[in-house]
Amino acid sequence: MKRMIALFILVLMSSLVIAAGNQSRDINVNDVKGQGQESGNDSALTGKAGDGLREIKQERVNVSEEVRQKVIERQQEIDQELKGMSVNEQKVFSNQNAVMLAVHALLALENRTGGIGPQISAIAKEFNNSVKSTLDAETKVENRSSFARFFAGGDKKAALEIEEKVKQNKVMIQQLKNLKEQYSGSDDVKELMQQQILTMESEQDRLTQLADKEKNSKGMFGWLWK
Repeated sequence: MKRMIALFILVLMSSLVIAAGNQSRDINVNDVKGQGQESGNDSALTGKAGDGLREIKQERVNVSEEVRQKVIERQQEIDQELKGMSVNEQKVFSNQNAVMLAVHALLALENRTGGIGPQISAIAKEFNNSVKSTLDAETKVENRSSFARFFAGGDKKAALEIEEKVKQNKVMIQQLKNLKEQYSGSDDVKELMQQQILTMESEQDRLTQLADKEKNSKGMFGWLWK
């Protein structure tokens, strides 16, 4: 009888040890599975973040390339227009070529600058009209005959027209600067805007110097009347 009781206790203890071992293995397996799922989720998140960064980089490349292509097309149009112009007209167009392309670049950014796009486009169009006026005024300066320049000096009227447009242009340039600061999109687009603004500012300096030179060209009569 004692042997039977001892045998029963031994069997019972063995069963408890085996059950405990199985439970431990189940827990370990579940832990591994959980870790695998968490690792998989992290990988998925990393993949999505990577895709987002790639899309942002690609968008920047697309914007830069799109603007560059439109500027190239505009330059080709200007080159065609130059063929039918006089030497003086070609010179004037060459002088203002950079600012014409800057305006075109801003127009190309209209749909790439969010809510400020329409404002940028409106300023660019107004600035383009101003460029046409300064082209006409500078053409008058270039076409002024040597005879008229010798006796009467420079074209004061054209110089005043240029000065007036420069004054208006500086206001528009400041407006563009303000819009650039408001823009919260990609740095590449902001940099593109800054490049065009710098080109516009440089052109105003050149036009100011041209107007000053023309006003200071007095001619023979001017020196006599002085």
